[in-house]
Amino acid sequence: MAPPPPPPAFVDLTVQGSRAWTAFLPPQVSVNGWPLVPEFGRRTVPVPPGPVRVDVVAQWWKPYGQASLQFLAGPGQSVPVFYATPYHVFARGAIGHVKQTRPGRWFLFGLVGAILVPLVALIVAIALTSS
Repeated sequence: MAPPPPPPAFVDLTVQGSRAWTAFLPPQVSVNGWPLVPEFGRRTVPVPPGPVRVDVVAQWWKPYGQASLQFLAGPGQSVPVFYATPYHVFARGAIGHVKQTRPGRWFLFGLVGAILVPLVALIVAIALTSS
């Protein structure tokens, strides 16, 4: 008689964010090459015990926020995985076993500042010269 198969392992996957505040389209996730339905939030994904690979990519006008994580999952073990989409399309996503911060914040603030500061200075200069 063959021994019973080992109990499955689990990926406790959390795609951080929401459609309202992060991205209109949830990132695409695959676990061991199998695509999951794109959605934000937490879900438990059963996997065979052994090596596990989680790949994530977001999509807007081009793919962005790519991130991957490889680890070993033992029988019956639940491994937490967190993914955070970046603030802009020029950054990679953040993935790990603890809650992640969204990459690209300082680039976004710098870009907005580089646009707003000269614009405000122009408006002030126009206001001062027309009085």
